[in-house]
Amino acid sequence: MLVGGQGIGALITMSPWIRSDDRRASFDVEVSAEALRDRCHQWLVADTSVGVGAYLTEPLQQTLSAASSTAIKHFVSRFRIALERSAPLIDINVATLNEVHKLAKPQYQRVMSAIPLAVNPGDEAFEKVKDLLLTLGVESAEVPSYFHSDGDEAAAGGDIEISTFLRAYHPTVFASLVNPIAAAAQGSSGKGDAGFWDMRRTRPLPEFVPVSRVTLRFMIRGWLVGSLLGQITFDNLNQFGHPYVAPAMAMPNGGTVTFPRPGLGRLPSAPRDALAAILEAYPLAEVMFATGQPNALAGYERLLALGVGSALANWVAEGTVDAATPPAGDTPDERCEYATAQYRAALDAIDAYADEFTPDADRWELPPRSWELRHLLAEVLHELIDTADAARVPGGSGSGVVHI
Repeated sequence: MLVGGQGIGALITMSPWIRSDDRRASFDVEVSAEALRDRCHQWLVADTSVGVGAYLTEPLQQTLSAASSTAIKHFVSRFRIALERSAPLIDINVATLNEVHKLAKPQYQRVMSAIPLAVNPGDEAFEKVKDLLLTLGVESAEVPSYFHSDGDEAAAGGDIEISTFLRAYHPTVFASLVNPIAAAAQGSSGKGDAGFWDMRRTRPLPEFVPVSRVTLRFMIRGWLVGSLLGQITFDNLNQFGHPYVAPAMAMPNGGTVTFPRPGLGRLPSAPRDALAAILEAYPLAEVMFATGQPNALAGYERLLALGVGSALANWVAEGTVDAATPPAGDTPDERCEYATAQYRAALDAIDAYADEFTPDADRWELPPRSWELRHLLAEVLHELIDTADAARVPGGSGSGVVHI
């Protein structure tokens, strides 16, 4: 350890001081990580003609030119390890990646500073590094661009910087992201969701559901169409003494699909709460899908299919549906009038939310969960009324309930 002075390796530097001077004696202690590193480097390279310093400043090109085949092989091996370790520090579920993006493995974009070796066909070091690049998928014509050109001053360096960029993927493919969430949700099973979901959501529901606005509208449309056509049923369940309803969707093959049960947040006590409940539970369904439950999203896929498709128009025009038993109605006109009446009743119920659930000093109760969706519900209901009207032809009655 060197103390004092202003030279290389000084741990403590002192400023000049004379006793008769009015200034106080002062000194600085340089012990930060950067200071220690820089001081060691200065000491090592103080004399580059001998010792370790001679190797610190030696260009990679010069080192490998004089190296044995074993040393070159060792360099290439360590270079390969460096390239592999430059991959993004995140764990990707390959099975989910294949399911979501139809890719067999993650795709990276690797960016490197030029390798400080000259393009020299026949040189052992160059040939082995070139072969490594080819095995990593670099096109043969692009290989020279990875090296410094002969005579390039930068080729005198010995550093290679490697950065790797991962293309954009859906969050569910990242096992290091969804697995801890799944473990936390599983750990709260049997204890209620207070420890897992309580105080977690801060955004209004339409902004919280991780789908585009268009997709969300189609899901809501699918719910309203499926509800009208009798394709949504409800199971009465119980969670820790609290009864709640859990929806199920009828499928064209005769079976049914469900949504996460009991879901997240406040339990839906009535069918009109169920849509908001299953939409809030959508992120949980994605986590379940990414952790080995392939049917976790089937209910949402069915909603989307009904919302995007022409199920309502087909029923109004022809009286046919692809699942369950539709409401009665002998003619397109009767079916249209029935659908319009149901959807207008739903609109009236939404209009009543403001008066029914205004906080009051003497009486206050929570609004239905679908209250957060009231604006989207109203927009989609008006669209469905127009759809039913466009599909009608002269005719005459029907039955069913729309749950909002």
